[in-house]
Amino acid sequence: MVYSSQKIPWLPLADLFPTELHGQEPSFVSQLRKPDFQRATLSWTPQDCVMLIQSMVERLVVPSIVMWTSPLSTYRYILDGAHRVSVVMAWLTDDWGEKAAAEVAETEEEEEQIKKAASEVREKLRQGVGFFTDLRADYDEFKRISDSGGDALEDLGEQRHQRALFYADYIGKQSNFPVLWVEGDYNRAEQSFLRINNSGQGLSEWEKRVIEYRNSSAMRVIMSVANSSSAEHYWPALSRTDTQREQLASQISEIHDGIRHLRTSLFEPPLGRPFRPGIVPMLGMPNPGGKADLLGELLCVLQGNRGTEAEITALLAGDLGVEESKPIVNNGLQLVTDALDKLSYLTGAAMLSNNRNQNKSLGIIPLLYMYTDAGRYVRSLLYGFAYWLFNGNQEARLARMRIFCGYRAGFEQVLLHHKGDVVALTQRTGSGSEITAQTAQYFHRLLETIIHNAGGISSIGFMQDYKVMVQEVIGKTVADAIEFPEYQATGRVFTSRQKAARLYYTFFDNHARCGICGGFLDLTDAVQHDHVIDYAKGGPTDSANHQLAHPFCNNPQTKQLIADVRAKRLRPELPPFVPR
Repeated sequence: MVYSSQKIPWLPLADLFPTELHGQEPSFVSQLRKPDFQRATLSWTPQDCVMLIQSMVERLVVPSIVMWTSPLSTYRYILDGAHRVSVVMAWLTDDWGEKAAAEVAETEEEEEQIKKAASEVREKLRQGVGFFTDLRADYDEFKRISDSGGDALEDLGEQRHQRALFYADYIGKQSNFPVLWVEGDYNRAEQSFLRINNSGQGLSEWEKRVIEYRNSSAMRVIMSVANSSSAEHYWPALSRTDTQREQLASQISEIHDGIRHLRTSLFEPPLGRPFRPGIVPMLGMPNPGGKADLLGELLCVLQGNRGTEAEITALLAGDLGVEESKPIVNNGLQLVTDALDKLSYLTGAAMLSNNRNQNKSLGIIPLLYMYTDAGRYVRSLLYGFAYWLFNGNQEARLARMRIFCGYRAGFEQVLLHHKGDVVALTQRTGSGSEITAQTAQYFHRLLETIIHNAGGISSIGFMQDYKVMVQEVIGKTVADAIEFPEYQATGRVFTSRQKAARLYYTFFDNHARCGICGGFLDLTDAVQHDHVIDYAKGGPTDSANHQLAHPFCNNPQTKQLIADVRAKRLRPELPPFVPR
């Protein structure tokens, strides 16, 4: 059958088998594509997959797929039904994704999830409708019995007989998907997709945004980070006649480099053992469809906003409608660069390859600042901390960071043992961007309280001030001391919650410390080797005068401020926090 221009009313299942795998001419599969506004085929459960196969074998009604052919190519785009087509192809080839899991998975955990789902599908197939090879075997037995004059239904039984008949229809191209075609250009295809998906199981709000703002530089950045394997797809293709082709190509290359650093900083390495520094990602482990949503919020926060729906919309709409490549590329590069610049203050994972940010990193440990003692990720902690830390102009930010380093040891000790106070906002008020400002206010007031008590967090005065602060900011009554929380079980065996908490606190009790500020030091992240007595002041370069430090602490101005604070020679004034 020739498919190059013909709009077929039916798509035989047999044409979905990738025959080129066996050295034959490319099948219809090679012409199939998904438009960039189509959702990822990742949301079906193993049960959903098996039910579709069973419905087809039992000749139950299966919805049509909706397709569109671009006037500019012969590719066939599936506007609706990509999940169904993908499931059938997986069944025909017995490839449920685990064969390429290591290549397509973005983390070890995702790879394990893919393999687990594949195993579940196979088990359900084994217990139900069977594998495609089973149907072929039933058909061969059906032919043998029929050719010998026997009763195939009686000999095979109802299920095997039904499977044999289905396979006969399959090879005869009588088992198929009905196809509906959309006529027109790209915009008409897009509108048809929206109409289809706004009824039944509708698109999520973010999926609608992807469609509406797909051409903006901000959406291109977000989708490039969320879908790194296809990042190049989101940026303009440059023609050979473009007078600025070389410059734009260089900028796009910079964008891709920045995208990789953003991805490393935010999502990698995987959340395998949540009690090791540098292993937990800053943006948690969202499902593939949830990464883009979180990235939209975070990019807004890094620009000084709270990450609200309105702010995300404004960010995405910034250059919507611009058709020239140059402003899109310039704006995208600026957004990536700004995000990396902010994140490089938080963690060394965001440092650019040219090391121009090597002295910036505070070496923040995500596990301490963004996770509970049970290893649960709380994104509002990241949003609130970043919103507070980067509040105001550059001078105010640097002053705030230096003062933070001066009192960091006490700050982190309070956060370690009383993080539940600020996490309580998620139960009382909301989550994520809803409480960005309130969470930031907690961090600001906490540092103010520590400064007011000259850095001491063990005194009765500090605890009284802290309780008042928490009551005012969060509306929560706290305990009278900073100590290991008590989690009790009714039985003999410790609960997973108790085990997680004990691992968490024991880990930090034995953790490395910065030789300058005394805060927790992640040895797998940005670490600098410092002279205890500066080399310029006669300090020798030997093991006795050697200490590990956060890069930001090992800055002359910061190091001097920390020394003055610790010697009680200075009680600095914290720059005001002014929420936008």
